[in-house]
Amino acid sequence: MNVVVVGAGVVGVTTAYFLQDNGCQVTVVDRQADPAMECSHANGGFLSAGLSAPWSAPGAVGMAFRSLFDRSAPFKWRPDFSLRQIAWMMRSLKACRPDRFAVNRARLTRLAMYSHVCRHDIESAVGIDYRRSQDGVLQIYREPVPRTLVDGHVGYLHAMGITGAFLSPEQVFAMEPALAQSSPGLFGALHLPGDQSGDCRRFTGALAAVVQRQGGTFLWNTPVDRIEIEASGRSGTRIKQLISHDVELSADAVVIAAGCDTSMLLDRIVPMPVYPVKGYSMTATLLDPERAPRHSMFDFSCKTGIARLGDQIRVSGIAEVVGNDHRIDPARCRQLASTFEAIFPKAADLGAPAFWTGFRPTLPDGVPFVCPTPLANLFVNAGHGGSGWSTACGAGKLMADIVVGNRPELDAMDYALRRPD
Repeated sequence: MNVVVVGAGVVGVTTAYFLQDNGCQVTVVDRQADPAMECSHANGGFLSAGLSAPWSAPGAVGMAFRSLFDRSAPFKWRPDFSLRQIAWMMRSLKACRPDRFAVNRARLTRLAMYSHVCRHDIESAVGIDYRRSQDGVLQIYREPVPRTLVDGHVGYLHAMGITGAFLSPEQVFAMEPALAQSSPGLFGALHLPGDQSGDCRRFTGALAAVVQRQGGTFLWNTPVDRIEIEASGRSGTRIKQLISHDVELSADAVVIAAGCDTSMLLDRIVPMPVYPVKGYSMTATLLDPERAPRHSMFDFSCKTGIARLGDQIRVSGIAEVVGNDHRIDPARCRQLASTFEAIFPKAADLGAPAFWTGFRPTLPDGVPFVCPTPLANLFVNAGHGGSGWSTACGAGKLMADIVVGNRPELDAMDYALRRPD
């Protein structure tokens, strides 16, 4: 089977790898010059099933409206009054109901857990160095939170088969001595020993090289300008070919894993409510390892992630619903730098850090589409939101199984275009 995968981020490349592993001849098409140049380039680095949850959650509506009056809020909504944004926000509002959130969180958690297994299979098969840390993840709480909230989270994790425990400040300091010198206080932390972190760009680039060595083709600087469809007898409507500026591609199957561009590519074929949610990251070189975190951690109070990637620190956060505004806001950069310096003073070189912004391709309910479409040979693997690095390997394996006709190891209906409530 010849398969074209559109998109060379971590979702597209893992899909290509598992398709190839199933005997397919794979061609990957991307508008960029290298793999992982957009959302996969400098994301937070977390590989976490325990923290995987949709942003459409109880309380998110209040956060959205409060953000209209707080420029430093970790979540920012800037209304542009476009029909696209209004429709996406209304569907997200529905997904914030507690019952809907519970269903969607479980779906995302299961996919992230499956992804951990699939990523381990890749590592065992081909061996990839991507600065992985296996020391677990901490979610730290600066301010008191209701114990019922913490116990509820821990109970959920245990029900899903994930190990997690709430730690006192003394227990946290024993694991993370550097936290004792931070200026904000500490109420406690959720410890997730099975979660990890790693450099998504390095992983994606190395895996793309594996796919290429094994006979896969990568077409760089090749944006898909148009998709032609045709009626094809018993099989119904199908993709005839993909048109770029200097190439025409046909295949037995086409997988769209184009992140935020998925909506644009499929708008007139299969409408996809994938919306870009802007995020920021800062990458800095370690100065003093003794002052730096040993574990990757997420600060619950300011919604900021801190991941140790070899001799570098990655600080990430902020979710902005602002359309396709690619500008890097200096105030947001200062916000990330000052947050890290307050927690781990003098641990990293903040004189010239690398700041980055990218767009998480997000569906209203926060759960990706990994599924066939009404077109006979068209499939989609998109909408992973802020959990794409955590879910990519599992989604790639699920997508490949669906394309070649294997029996999926997950309930594929949970990631279908029309999934059950």
